[in-house]
Amino acid sequence: MLLRQHGRGHGGLADQTARPIHTAASTPQQLKLRFYRLMVEYANHEELYLDAANYYRRIYDSSSVQANEDQWTRVLRGMVIYAVLAPHSNDQFDAIHRIAKEKNLEKLPSMK
Repeated sequence: MLLRQHGRGHGGLADQTARPIHTAASTPQQLKLRFYRLMVEYANHEELYLDAANYYRRIYDSSSVQANEDQWTRVLRGMVIYAVLAPHSNDQFDAIHRIAKEKNLEKLPSMK
């Protein structure tokens, strides 16, 4: 279903199996980030906003993202937005308070 939505083919089995999962240059870290980005896309499609915020948290906690300010800025914004969009629950409340403790959040005044 995601394949059709984004115009990447007809959604048949051939389209799904033709794409390589990884290349020889892929590291486990790169594969992990790719996996969580796909999970964010899936959660967004299914309107599972708290799950998307949690997937963004996993991406944010990776060392390669922490080392790149442009990446952690984008990921932190996504984490905040999806946590706020999630339906009110104890889990959403906990997620928002965990995000509020992030030191990098101070560098994004529009998100605080």
